Amino acid sequence: MHYRLHREGIIWWFIHRFFMKSPVFALTLFSHIFLPSWFFEEEGDEIEKQALLRHEIEHVRQWQRDRLSFIVGYLFSAEKRRIYELEGFRVQILFLLTNGRKISVDEWAYSISDYSILSFISVDEARSIISQWIEADG
Repeated sequence: MHYRLHREGIIWWFIHRFFMKSPVFALTLFSHIFLPSWFFEEEGDEIEKQALLRHEIEHVRQWQRDRLSFIVGYLFSAEKRRIYELEGFRVQILFLLTNGRKISVDEWAYSISDYSILSFISVDEARSIISQWIEADG
């Protein structure tokens, strides 16, 4: 799979400024992954960085698999966007668990439910979904 990493730029800034709440925010457009500047710094938790990258790589996979239907679905279908984002969060969380990290289901549930793009998912639903991932794969 081919993808290219980019340090935050004008596209990242615009989307972050007007649409996203989270400072952890990364953005994937087609096979291009835009990451916040902290991702490229030597300090910081490499496992956390790689987990975020895995989430974004999942979006590259989705784009490469679904092409135009990924774009249309993500932009215009709340249900499709929900599926795509939850697949990304699943990969991210399972990567953390696989690498020996303990996670707080409650913290992740609040984080996912507060995620601007997924504002239609409740904390309880997110908590249930995360628990199912851990039970099945963790």
